[in-house]
Amino acid sequence: MIIRTSKRQCSWVTLLLLIVTLTVFRLITLISDERFIFLGLAISLVLTQVLHEGRQIKLKWTGYHWYLILFTLFTYVSSIWALDTRYTIGRGNTMLLSTIVLIAMSYCFKNARDIDQMLQVIMWSGFLIAYLAIYIFGIGGIIQSIRGSTRIGLNNEFINTNEIGMCAAYSILITIYFILYKKKWHLLILDVPAVLVVLATEGKKAILIIGLGAISLFYLKNCLDRDFRKRFAKAIGLIILIAIAATVLLTLPAFKGIRDRFEIMFKALSGSGSEDLSTSTRVRLIEIGTELFHSNPILGIGINNAHFIAGAEFNHEDYYLHNNYIELLADGGLIGFTIYYSIYVYLLFKLWKLRDFKDGGFNICFTFLIINLGLDFATVSFLDRTTYFYLLMYYIQYGILKQKWKLIAE
Repeated sequence: MIIRTSKRQCSWVTLLLLIVTLTVFRLITLISDERFIFLGLAISLVLTQVLHEGRQIKLKWTGYHWYLILFTLFTYVSSIWALDTRYTIGRGNTMLLSTIVLIAMSYCFKNARDIDQMLQVIMWSGFLIAYLAIYIFGIGGIIQSIRGSTRIGLNNEFINTNEIGMCAAYSILITIYFILYKKKWHLLILDVPAVLVVLATEGKKAILIIGLGAISLFYLKNCLDRDFRKRFAKAIGLIILIAIAATVLLTLPAFKGIRDRFEIMFKALSGSGSEDLSTSTRVRLIEIGTELFHSNPILGIGINNAHFIAGAEFNHEDYYLHNNYIELLADGGLIGFTIYYSIYVYLLFKLWKLRDFKDGGFNICFTFLIINLGLDFATVSFLDRTTYFYLLMYYIQYGILKQKWKLIAE
């Protein structure tokens, strides 16, 4: 019996599956036996897309797919010289499963004319994380956390506190994009729970994602103005407006926790105050990573091995170096570092070469890419499955721009 489904219905099913898949990527610590879940999601994504298109499976192989395979292979191979093979093989298995799912996800977007649906997947996944956080901690707990300037999640295994805030922040930034470029003002309603979660997590990175991301989107949107003086005036006006708004907001009680964390960080960095525990810990982690890199600068000590050395010093089972550049240099040496960041260099060069400020997709991808590279100084992103979905989105946007300029040239 053949079940016929309309293209519209199947498209919504695919979108829902993509949102669930990305959310599972972020919440996998709560879920056991990830193999069956990942493989099930990958098969489901391919089947729904086949039903939607009514044709045989045909995937265009790109540099993105070769990149995933190359980094996965390097992860496995690094187990040969790894200090502890178990950690490296385990990470290799995770990368392999993630690669299978990401290939299935890329199949769903092989004919994409824009990245709006991919942005919706990221946005809704972040909202789900925020809603789940509110459900777990309770709206009362969230409000109490904001009023009392105490961070949620510190004693909860749900998900890392910073990750909760960053998921919500990326969703808020995407709604800003849809408002600026698509006039979808109704999305502001969805931002309310996400804003509460950002305030409750007191995440510095989350605030930077929203603030710097919004400035970048607005500036890139106005780059079409050929008058440099007007562009410069708009940029200065925007910075002043953001500064005034930030100053006013940070005086409010709801922002006290975030304000205090920024003050402690700035005082520690300037030397005008005592170094807080977070800053001193990060400094020590960088020292550990640098020492590990010097011990084997070419190949590293094996992917996913630096974390157990750092964990042993801080008496913590899973303790990463809190810096993607240092962690990669320690784990994979110069070779692993080069393989991982090669796609970033490639995409930055290609996207800027084909830049089109009229294309909102370029503007938000370029913004996200710069933010990702900046946050890598404070997070370990190569171990985060979501990172590779972002890279997929950037690669697809590059393909869209490439095709657009090709048509113009003809």
